[in-house]
Amino acid sequence: MIRGAPPVPPFWKRVLLLPFLPRMWSDARGWTIGAVLLPLFVSATLWSGALATWRGFDMRNGLAKLATDWDANFDPVVFSNGEVHVEGDRLPRGEEKGGLLLIDPEETVPTPPSGAFIIVRKRTIIRDSGPSVDLKQLQDLVGKGPVRFEGKTVASWLAQWGVAMQLGLLAFLVAFEWVGTALGALYGLAIGAILLNLFGKSRGVTSAGCTRVGLATMAVKPVVSVLLSLLGTSVHVCLGLFVWVALGVALGSWALSRLPQVQPEPSGFKL
Repeated sequence: MIRGAPPVPPFWKRVLLLPFLPRMWSDARGWTIGAVLLPLFVSATLWSGALATWRGFDMRNGLAKLATDWDANFDPVVFSNGEVHVEGDRLPRGEEKGGLLLIDPEETVPTPPSGAFIIVRKRTIIRDSGPSVDLKQLQDLVGKGPVRFEGKTVASWLAQWGVAMQLGLLAFLVAFEWVGTALGALYGLAIGAILLNLFGKSRGVTSAGCTRVGLATMAVKPVVSVLLSLLGTSVHVCLGLFVWVALGVALGSWALSRLPQVQPEPSGFKL
């Protein structure tokens, strides 16, 4: 900690409150780099872990509902020898957000002229974009024999792999957010350089201090990322170079503008 700077708050206070308190962003000018970076990674782990846990339970609940509803709405589907068959007239069909998913081996339903769709025919999978997929090649690639798909198939898979699926999602999202936090640290360098010229010099904050302020503002990144994910969107990596830096500069400027200005030293000779 720099002499005369505010004391460094306890670790868990930095982890929990750094994304939300502008006062802590400006105070970070006097912390060590480690005192800023470590809470960023821990906070990213907590926020992305919470999102992954929620998504995982949501996926498992969706599969459990599918296992319950399948037999009531659709007939069993059998994949064998590169062909698909539906054992009855109740074709599996799902429509969501304007998209269509359909298993129709006998081509009783015509291919839609437009819109998003994935339709499984007897020997191929056709899509609205991209080439069709040959079921025989797909089955040879997977290396599976005849597969029967019905409600109890989903329930059995969920019982065997549900926890592993959730843990895998947790590991993936946390690792992804760590990468994002590492990029955020690089963004902090750019933010600090800009803050130095905007408010740092007039507030007596050094280049290193402005860099630490820039890093501290990146504590909002995992929070915003989680909220955007819940809204069904995200910031593209390339676009993030501009979005996160602009956000950090705005937040850092707000934090530093709250500091008193440094009075310039008087110049000239005194008689």
